[in-house]
This record gives sequence, C-alpha cells and structure tokens, in this order.
Amino acid sequence: MKFEQVAKHFRQNVAPLSASHPGIPSAEVNVKTWHFAFNRLDDLPEILILGREREFLIWLFHAKAAKPWAIGPADLDEYVRVLAAPGAMRAALSYYRTAFSPEGLAQSRDRAERKPTMPVLAFGAERGVIEAVDAAGISLVIGWL
Repeated sequence: MKFEQVAKHFRQNVAPLSASHPGIPSAEVNVKTWHFAFNRLDDLPEILILGREREFLIWLFHAKAAKPWAIGPADLDEYVRVLAAPGAMRAALSYYRTAFSPEGLAQSRDRAERKPTMPVLAFGAERGVIEAVDAAGISLVIGWL
C-alpha cells in the first residue's frame, strides 16, 4: 500500500507533522543567541576554544558584529592576547554560568521586581539580541546590579 493510500485510510488517526521544532530557533535567531547555551556548558567551551582563540574571535566578530570591519588586525591581536591569558577563558565564561544559572536567573527576577533607587544608565544596540531572544520565546529578565 502506498503512503497516500495509508494516509487517506487512517487520516482521522494521523496527526499532522510540523517541520519545525518549538525548541529549535530559526537560523537567524540561532546565530544571535547560540552563545547563551554554549557558554554555560561546563568545560566544553574551553576544550573547543583554547588554542584556537583567534579562529573563534574571527568567526564571532564576523557573524555577530554589526560592523565587523571595525575590529582591525591590532584589535584582534589584543582580543586574542587577553582571551588566551591563563584563566581568562574560564573567567569570561563564568558570567554566563553564573548569570544564567537557576540561582542567577532567580536573583535577576527578584531584582527586576524592585525599582532601582539610584539613577541607571542603560545602553542598547540597534542590532542587539533582544529581538532574537524574544522571537525565540526565551524569557529573559534583565535585573539591576
């Protein structure tokens, strides 16, 4: 029996399939947000990046920067030098591992419930990740320090 015949015969028992998975973002959203999950992983980022800081940063600046040409060769050399220093990669990743841990997210939600008592200067970007995060359905709470 051909697929079409089976489908017609069992139509009432067959649920339609979706080509997209709700947990998998679009290609555009993935390019802008992949690092939130990757940087939180224990040890894997260090294993994959250490010794390849230049390649990692070249890809990162090319894929994520609104104006990748703004990072010149001397700038790239400095980024590589700093990121390759002992402990620098783990320190850089610790932000994600702490801020996006269950405890870090709970602290952010708690802070977001209180209006800050001091003036706050906030910067945004024309091509930031907020729209991509929102489009992915990710609940992102920005708290106060």
